[in-house]
Amino acid sequence: MKAYLRDLRHVLSGRVAVLALIIAVVGSALAYGAVAGQSGTTYVNASGFDFYEAGAYHIDLWVFGVSGDPMGGVSVALSIGPWFNASGGGLSWFNVSQVSDSSGQLQFVVPVQNASYTVQTYVSYGGVSTTALQLGGALQGFGLAPALEGEIDGLDSLIPVSANYYDPVASIVATWADADGSLPYGAQLVYCTSASGESGNPPQNCSGLPTHSLGGLGGFRTIFPQPQVANATWVIVELTDPQQGVVDSVSYTGQIINGEPIQPGATLVVSPPGEFLLNTFLLEEAPLIALAAIAIAYVSYAQARLSGTLEPVLVRRVTRRGILLSRYVSTTLLVAAIVVLDVLFLDVAAETVLNQPLPSTFLIPLIGSLLADGLAFAGIIYLLSHVFQTTRAVVAAGGAVGVTFGVLWGTLASLFGGSGTAYGSSSVGFATTQLRLWAISPGQLPYLSSGFLSQWGTIGYGGSQFALAGISTGLLATVAMLWIGLPLLGALWLATVRD
Repeated sequence: MKAYLRDLRHVLSGRVAVLALIIAVVGSALAYGAVAGQSGTTYVNASGFDFYEAGAYHIDLWVFGVSGDPMGGVSVALSIGPWFNASGGGLSWFNVSQVSDSSGQLQFVVPVQNASYTVQTYVSYGGVSTTALQLGGALQGFGLAPALEGEIDGLDSLIPVSANYYDPVASIVATWADADGSLPYGAQLVYCTSASGESGNPPQNCSGLPTHSLGGLGGFRTIFPQPQVANATWVIVELTDPQQGVVDSVSYTGQIINGEPIQPGATLVVSPPGEFLLNTFLLEEAPLIALAAIAIAYVSYAQARLSGTLEPVLVRRVTRRGILLSRYVSTTLLVAAIVVLDVLFLDVAAETVLNQPLPSTFLIPLIGSLLADGLAFAGIIYLLSHVFQTTRAVVAAGGAVGVTFGVLWGTLASLFGGSGTAYGSSSVGFATTQLRLWAISPGQLPYLSSGFLSQWGTIGYGGSQFALAGISTGLLATVAMLWIGLPLLGALWLATVRD
């Protein structure tokens, strides 16, 4: 045992450790780049209402961020003109601007005659221009229609927002008022469910369907958790007003195949910024870990075995299988150190730069999937070092496997799977094929793990492509164990029968 420990310390203190440190620094730089790419973008949503009174349009907006929290200090300029040459009372363009208060509210008064207008919006926040903002809701531009005196019209009255920076399960922001902009008395959110819609279209509204109340509006702007519904094909959420009836609605569903939903419940999801952060990080980190593991396994074992420098070690009281396992442990420790350092650096950078640390539940799946990715390719190098008799052959074969499964497999799967995204393919069959191809490659395990974390593959509009493809966390764990275990067992067997 002491001989194995001495060899382990020798490897961990040698040049392969320096190589691992360099790779960890590169991975940390990639992590910071993923975070920095998010820091330059501000996410601004808005909803509100307008009404015509005393010769002017009154436009009230409420500005909020990713999670629906109010944003003060957002500058919004409105440029109002005729709607496609419709009658605008001789108006060419009317410009007005305001800055949101601490509650996120902006109030505009536009003294023009009652007619049809188009409204263009120009937004800035903290010196950031519109081009660097992700705008949603009414801030994307809207129209003003002829209205009865004091009658309220909604500007994106229902908007789904992420529960937080990383959570794709949405909350719903409801914004509404009574006549002349007074507090909404009696307005509430209700929802209904339906198993119809075999053609892929939901019912138009909750007419004829039992409704359930989510609660009344506590003010002009209220955030509601979306209803958690089981065994429903469609969910329709409506904002109702005692005077105007249904003001606005949003519907969502699981995907329907041959008239049947492919998931038991319908859930409304959004794409929070954290999803893009993880995808950007993994797009570069997963191939880096695969190639790093190949390099570390080659330097620590394959090169030493095939060049003859491992022979002096074998003079000691050790076995070939024992020294293989000892070197494999050193490879595992070095790859694990790289993965842990890079993921923790990503977490620290996200907290420092964005004030949005990774959820604690993300850390173990990210580390585990990246480690499985690396150990799979490391085991292949250990196996190849007993299959071939020259370092050149191992480098060529190992490089081909690493590039194919660690770098190019996502692109190759896209050629068979269609669109290149698991949820965006126009053909469910293509998307399912693509996911299954992803699932057989160790290099794709981090992406699929991210899919379960961000839930784009398990819930939401578009349905559960993971479920349709038969992919579960248990299956991914099994695939990872096979990729890690089989090459290692093969190398141990060959080390006994061939050496």
